Formats: sequence, structure tokens, C-alpha cells
Amino acid sequence: MGVPVGPSERRLKNATNRLIEAAGGQEAAADSTRVSQQQIGRYGHLQHAETYMPIDVVVGLEILTRTHPDHPILTRALARIHGVYLVRGAGRALTPENLAAALGHLSKETGDVFRRAGAMIADPAELTDTRAVLDLIREIDEAAEALIAAKELLLDQSGEGI
Repeated sequence: MGVPVGPSERRLKNATNRLIEAAGGQEAAADSTRVSQQQIGRYGHLQHAETYMPIDVVVGLEILTRTHPDHPILTRALARIHGVYLVRGAGRALTPENLAAALGHLSKETGDVFRRAGAMIADPAELTDTRAVLDLIREIDEAAEALIAAKELLLDQSGEGI
């Protein structure tokens, strides 16, 4: 009898598969970690619901995939399960140019949310299209991250922490 698989487990397994893919596939992931290719494959399969990637393997693969747009892939999925969103710090000085760039990026990402949502309102069939819904969720995530990045830019300058 297997372990029940709920939304959180599915999210972790999907993120595991995305991390493995970003690392170059099962063979490449195994070559850069201490576990076998077969074991790497088990981490992403729902039929192995009780098997998850050890933290040192996650860290190693996330370091390897640090240039991926969703980095850190598995850590980000775990955080979202707990209602937490990860956002990279601004890492730059507060200048008029940097603030304008952050606000411009925020404006673009927010506009993308409204364009995507508007398309769904115009074509209600998209409300039941999983891919369309996931696209809107991705756009909302990108807008939320842009908003937090703008906030981080200001927090870095103010010296205040969250």
C-alpha cells in the first residue's frame, strides 16, 4: 500500500523533476551528486511518494542550476507549500535609475497579469484550461516577485530588515 499523494506531494515531485531536468537530466544529476541515476529517477516519481531527495543532493543540484529562472527550484516549491515566496534581494544601490528600473519592471509584470486575466475573462473557456490558469499563476508570481524586489531595493537603502 502506497503513501497517499496530495497536492503538496505532487508539487514537490513536479519541482524535483524540473530540478533534475534543469541539471541536465537524470544521468547528469547523478554524475554531480552522491546518488545513482536510478535513485535520482525515483525522487521525481509519484509511485515513490515516500522517497524524496536528501537535502545535500538538493543543495548540490540547486547550486548547479543557479542560473535557471526559477532558482532555487525545489526550495522555492517547498516554500510555496508553506505560503512563503522567495525573492532575490535587490543587490544594488538605491539610485533614481535603479528605482526607475524596478518600477518599470513591476509595471510590465503587473500589465502581464492584467493582459492574461483579460484574455481569460474574454474567453471563459480558458478558465477551465489548466495551461491558461497556470500561465496566469506564473504571471501573478512574476508580478509579486517584482513588487518584492522593488521593496527590497528600498529596504536595502533604509537599513531596515523584514
